[in-house]
Parts: sequence; C-alpha cells; structure tokens
Amino acid sequence: MPECKLCDADFINSLTIYLKTDIATSLNSDNYLLRVFAYMDRRVGKRTLIKIKDKVEKLPEWVKKFYQIRCEADGIVFLPKPMIDKTVVLLSRGDSE
Repeated sequence: MPECKLCDADFINSLTIYLKTDIATSLNSDNYLLRVFAYMDRRVGKRTLIKIKDKVEKLPEWVKKFYQIRCEADGIVFLPKPMIDKTVVLLSRGDSE
C-alpha cells in the first residue's frame, strides 16, 4: 500500500474546503480528509452512516477507522460478513484394493 503523508497545509486546505461544501459532497469526495470530516460531523445521521457502509469498505484502512469510530460512538454495530471460501477442493478416493 502506498504511503501517504499530509502536511499542515493539506489539512488546513481540506478543512477550508469542507467548511464550504455540503455534507453529501464531502461524503462522496475523492479527498479522503473531506470524507473523514464528514464522518465525524453530527449532521450525518445513523441512517446515512448505515447507507454508506458498502462505499466505505472500498476505502483505505485509515479512512475506515474514522468511520468505525463514528459508528461505534452512535451505537451502530455491523456483524462481520460470513467467510465464504470460494476455493474448490477436490477429494480423490485412494486406490485401495
């Protein structure tokens, strides 16, 4: 996974953009900091947090952590997906004569 480093100016720039942008746009932004700010915003309700779950699963781990923190704070618990092993195992009978 590529490493991403942000400087103070990146953070301040993203925060400035966030304050001028509506929540829906921030939740769908390519700028991960805007998404993180939106996840922490109280204007984003439980229904919205639940609705965006599938989109969040495709994001980097550090972004997902903020989403998880917010969900936990609101008492939203997601059950883990059942593990489905798509590997097919062929069993052969031994030639016992």
